Parts: sequence; C-alpha cells; structure tokens
Amino acid sequence: MQPAAPETFKDQNAHWWEGGQKVQSTAEFATRKLQTQMDKLTRKQSGRRSRTRTDRKRGRYVRAVPAGNQTSDIAF
Repeated sequence: MQPAAPETFKDQNAHWWEGGQKVQSTAEFATRKLQTQMDKLTRKQSGRRSRTRTDRKRGRYVRAVPAGNQTSDIAF
C-alpha cells in the first residue's frame, strides 16, 4: 500500500484558504515589518544564539569530533 499524495494543492486554486489571490510571479508586493520580542532583546556577548535539535542528519558544520562508537552519521 502506497501513501496517498496530499490533496492541498491538487486543484491549483489560489483561494484554498480565505483571502488567497493569484499574482504574477514577477509582480512586486509590499512587505510588512515583523515585530518580534527577540529582535528587541539586548545581548551581552557575541556568538551562536540558540541550538536546534533535529533527527535529520543534515545541517551546518560546526567542528570535527572523533566518531567513537557512533558511526551512523559520518561526513567526508
């Protein structure tokens, strides 16, 4: 048994949610500035800000570490 394909975008209708409208891919549109609390936070030191945990074995290279017994994710 194969999984069914998602039907969200099957009909290619721009109004699949309330207020959707079709626009040309080259059309310009006005953006709005996001107001987030983290942008106003004063930071005391430089460096990496937060860690993200994921089960996907992809991401940024941080440093070289000996693999030890964990050999399921080795980059060459």
